[in-house]
Amino acid sequence: YASNEVVSEFESVHDTLKLLLTGEPLKIPRTQRHSPMTEDMQEEHMEALAKLGSSAEGSRLRAELHSMSLLTDMQAFKAANPGCRLEDFIRWYSPRDWVPVLITLPLIPENSNPD
Repeated sequence: YASNEVVSEFESVHDTLKLLLTGEPLKIPRTQRHSPMTEDMQEEHMEALAKLGSSAEGSRLRAELHSMSLLTDMQAFKAANPGCRLEDFIRWYSPRDWVPVLITLPLIPENSNPD
């Protein structure tokens, strides 16, 4: 980037999603692109993950490898959407995992008198 160029922290604004707390339009962040891999590189990567095995340590290392990109995506989202909540990130990043919670209040009969 040129030194006088303003760099936006987001690429665009989501068509329909709004931040839950503020109601502002959700901004789609600029995320880091993953390095392109050849088929050989993908095979090597998959073999390395498979070699980690199913031990607790192997599972931990596999989760750590996968979570690095998730962490940078979360940081970019937070920078693009000040005041956002984790729920906002989930709705954008993994919509199928978003389960809205409806809060229902108990009904009070019309003829009940608290006095």
